[in-house]
Amino acid sequence: MESPGFNVEHGVPIPQRRNAPKRYPFRDMEIGDSFFVPLNGEKSSKVFARIAGAAIRDARSRGGIKYAVRSVEGGVRVWRVKREE
Repeated sequence: MESPGFNVEHGVPIPQRRNAPKRYPFRDMEIGDSFFVPLNGEKSSKVFARIAGAAIRDARSRGGIKYAVRSVEGGVRVWRVKREE
């Protein structure tokens, strides 16, 4: 059965992913390093959720990386920590 309005095409190559500029410096961090993200008028919970999600995605994509994310005075701070073995 045909899908109305869509043509199935064969042999179309998948384009390479474009690496979007990284918003946070996870890849530059070594164990013990941290960075601070100011609230800039946003709610602490919103900033925390955005940063924690980004840290989780980075850790999953690289395997063996672990971050600690905490709300601190005026913003959110992220530390790269040693993975528990």
